Formats: sequence, structure tokens, C-alpha cells
Amino acid sequence: MSWAQGFGDSSVPGVLMLKYFEWRHIQHHVSRLSRDHTWDLQSAWMNGSGMVVWENVFGAWEGWTPRDRSILRSMTPIQRRYTPLFSAEGWTPLVETLAPNVYASLWEVQGVWLWTLVNRDTQSQKGL
Repeated sequence: MSWAQGFGDSSVPGVLMLKYFEWRHIQHHVSRLSRDHTWDLQSAWMNGSGMVVWENVFGAWEGWTPRDRSILRSMTPIQRRYTPLFSAEGWTPLVETLAPNVYASLWEVQGVWLWTLVNRDTQSQKGL
């Protein structure tokens, strides 16, 4: 287990190479001085990794926004429910989607498939 601290993401969600090469390795995203954690949360979602919620950074309050906390609350039960998928070697990052700026990872174990999707467009998408 390690931190993915200062993970420089691009318009396409990055792939955590340590997890890609060693599927049992878990990294937790942390961006302790960021005001907006959207891209960190999206990257964690795509990579099946966790987040470090660090709001009191050495005595300085760096609180999370209600939106970021809501996104994390949405992710956590799914990651817990499907832990066998997120911690197995049946991970295919960045599978093809039909919509521009929408990215997906595929998780599959013993006939169970789960896709994690991220929409980096400003508009909603349908029919992915």
C-alpha cells in the first residue's frame, strides 16, 4: 500500500502503474492542499484505489467541499461491495467508450463485470 500523492493527471484519467503491474498493490490518492478533488476522485474511481481525506494538514484547515464529500460517499459503498473485483487481476484500464471525453475501466472476476466510468465533458452523456 502506498500514496499516490501529487498524481499529475491529464484530460484522460491516468493509470496507476504500480497497480497495473502488481494488481494487489493499493494506492490511495492524496492531494492535501487542493480545494477541488474532482480529478483525484475520478482517478481513484478509474483505478479502483482509495482516497486520503486529509482536512487538517499540519494545523491548517483544508476542508473538502460538500460536492467532493458527496462523490466520495457515492464511491465508497461500491468499492466495498465489489472489493473482490477491485483487488483482483481482472482489470482493464481505459476501455473504449462510444462518447468523447468519457472514460471507463473494466473489472471482471468469475463472470462478474463492473465498469467504472468518468465523464470529463461539461455535458451529460447518454448511451455509453
